[in-house]
Formats: sequence, structure tokens, C-alpha cells
Amino acid sequence: MMFILWLLGGFIPGGPQAVGWNPALIYAERWTINLLTLEAEVFNNCLPYNELMVDKIDEPFRQKLLQSMPSDGFMAIGEFSGHILCIAYRDVGFAVKLKGSGRLHLANELLDLLLIGNELNRTYEVHGEPMDNQASLYYDIGIGVSIPFELGNNQLKVGIGFHIYRGLYCMGVERFDFIGKTTENCICSSSDVSVRISESGSGYGMDLGITVKQPGGWEYGAAITEIGNLLWYRGEQREWTYELDSFALDMLDSLEEIWLTEYEVTEVEKFTTTLPTIYRVYAKYDVGDWELGTVLDYQLYKTAARQKSVEWIAFTIYEGWRWIDLGIGMGYTHKGIVFIPTIKVKPPHFHCNISLCSMDGIYPWAKGVATKLELILTF
Repeated sequence: MMFILWLLGGFIPGGPQAVGWNPALIYAERWTINLLTLEAEVFNNCLPYNELMVDKIDEPFRQKLLQSMPSDGFMAIGEFSGHILCIAYRDVGFAVKLKGSGRLHLANELLDLLLIGNELNRTYEVHGEPMDNQASLYYDIGIGVSIPFELGNNQLKVGIGFHIYRGLYCMGVERFDFIGKTTENCICSSSDVSVRISESGSGYGMDLGITVKQPGGWEYGAAITEIGNLLWYRGEQREWTYELDSFALDMLDSLEEIWLTEYEVTEVEKFTTTLPTIYRVYAKYDVGDWELGTVLDYQLYKTAARQKSVEWIAFTIYEGWRWIDLGIGMGYTHKGIVFIPTIKVKPPHFHCNISLCSMDGIYPWAKGVATKLELILTF
């Protein structure tokens, strides 16, 4: 799951939420059940959402969008996760989650063509990288166990977790090539698109973790999570080829007679998507009513929702009130600076966490937002 949403609701998860984050943190004195956990994130690398949500695409909006565009083009990312079942007792945790993510990437040349239209005496050339545009949906069934040890005055815990993945849908653009040329008298263009699609898959994964608690309130931990991959089968490879041979500009009303289109579908027996494989370390200090900490993430493989990157956050939580905890975190991810306020309501036998994260700005002037709602029952 994405770095930001793991941190929402408490920053260092414990109990059933630690399944997939650091299995050494799995511990619950009583039966703990997540009645509901919903997590969602949306992000774009161009404009804040208060400027991106417009009623119509007029000329001022086009110019603002193009001027703010990064050199590598427009990118939008969406990700969500929901717990279908999440339960823990003592040192054992079990979780069933539904996860989905998607990425849309448009090169600057293609966006120019979409927003402005044909410009005479210009060549448009776009070459997409494999899987720059992709989406996936799958179940994650995980179980984790933590084993405590005494190491002098320190409390050591080692954890291990296993996952079974069941893929529901996967789509990825393997190849996208477009070349278009315009002159004062004619237009010609060609495009090749190759898309890989599957509606069934399976895979396995593993998590490893360790934590150390020292006298005085210090705690440290390290983990390697989501080691594995998803094997997709019964898939298709769809390829489109478009060619527009040179024609006069006064013949634009007869496009359907000029386009030459080839469409081919071939069966793909199997293909693999790699899980991100995340290296994670954290440290926190518990002093009275306050908890201070920091988390550092490194993702080894690129996925639809996250690039190969290093992400870091520091946080503080106030636990001085009887039924309410307040927390705030700030840090850096590949999406920019993040700001995370969170609140936990914790009457007897029931906890409710609500969090909102702003990325690359403060909401509603942020380019990305993430939110999490969590309801937990203990007995």
C-alpha cells in the first residue's frame, strides 16, 4: 500500500494494521477487528485541485495548464484500498484487502495537440515508456506473526508475514508511438499502440520485520515488505495502427475515408507485474503524553502508483486526553512536501481514526490529497 496511507491514522500502525507494514508490530492484548478501513489518494503533477476543477476548458485554462506542465508531461495517479476483513489477537494478525491503482501519463507534445490543436509547420512526436499508463485491481490476503525475545534490558520482536494475491484486472500500455506532421497544405500522421490486458491473476508475497524497544521510551524498527509478484494469465495483447496519409486541409470533412486502421488481438498466456518491494525503517520516542517519530521508505520497483523513490516523514502525536489523540506529520515524497493532520477517537472497545493528507501544497491548493477512515472494535 502507498506510503502516505499507511501513515494516516497513527503513523506507526499496530495490531492488524501492521500486517504488510512491519509484521514485528503485530500485537493486540484483546481481540481487535477492523470493522471498516477505507483509504484513497489522488494526485496530479501539474495544477492544484482548486484550479484544475473547472466547468469548461477555455483559453486561459489551456495556457495555465501548459505553462505549469513539467518537462516529462502530465501525470495523474489514483490509488485506493479497503479492508474486507482485518483481525488480530496477541501476536497473530490476518487481513483481507482489496487494492487498486492507476496511472495516466500524457507527454507534452500530445497534450499540446489535445488542448491547442494542429499547429501548421510543426512535427508532433510522442514515444511512451512501457507501463507509463496502467491500472490494476487485486485481492491481498495476508497473515503475519511476531515473536518476542528478551535481549538484556531491550525487548526484541521478529516478525514474518505471507501474502496470497488474487488478481481481478490489469491493463498496461506496452507501446505508444505517435508522429504527426503539418504543413500549409497537408497533414500526415501515424500511430502504433499496444495494450496488454488480463482479468485473472495470482501471486505470493512475503514480509520480514524487526523491532527493538529500549528503556526510556525509545523504539526502533526495520522491515522489508511486499517481496513477490503477480502472475497474470488468460490475457490479451491488443494492437492498433493508425495511418493518415497526406491530404489537403480542405478535405477535413472526409476523415473516415482517409484513415487506415489496423486492429489486432492476440492471446497472451502469462505476464508478470512486480510488487514494489519496500525497505522501511522507523524510530519513535514516547515521553509522557507525547510521541515523536520518523519513518523512512525506499521503494525498489516502480508501480502504477509509485515511482522508485525515497520518502520520509516526521510526526508527533499528543495522547494527553482520555478519549482523543491528535497527531500531525510533515515530510517529503516523490509527489512533493506532505502535510498530515490526524485525529483518533478512542472510547472503550471502539476506535475511530480520521486523517487527511495534502501533497505539494495545503488543501484545497494542493496537487494531491489522501484520506483514511478507520473503525476498530476491541473485546
